[in-house]
Amino acid sequence: MNMLKIMSLFLLIASLFNCSTPKKGESYPFAAEVLIKKDGEKLTAQFMFYMPVSEIVNGKKNRGFGKSPIVVEFPKLNGFEMKEVQTSETKKSYLAEIENGEKDNTVTFMRKDGEYHGNFRVNESDFGKTITVQFRKEKL
Repeated sequence: MNMLKIMSLFLLIASLFNCSTPKKGESYPFAAEVLIKKDGEKLTAQFMFYMPVSEIVNGKKNRGFGKSPIVVEFPKLNGFEMKEVQTSETKKSYLAEIENGEKDNTVTFMRKDGEYHGNFRVNESDFGKTITVQFRKEKL
């Protein structure tokens, strides 16, 4: 009986302090759709940052119900600030130039809760297509 009280007290304290283990998929709270365009020798990337929309049904998290655009601050590609472009009244996208050639590119942006970063690589087969970049929170 005493062990039951200790276990229930532990579970109560754990729930109060939200000591649950992170679930799969929660490490990537934000993403971006990146459209790669080639104009002669110049490569440009257009970023639209979003949060994936999901729902919980029968205790399971179902993903893939859409994308909710998010506001980001100071978006940078490889350390250079991106140019903001208004695509509609509610959506913003960001443009940046990419170096030609296959190499890793780093994208960073700020939110109120910290800095996020993601990586992607551009191949010639990606020109004119949309690729997805997922972001993780930068650990201090």
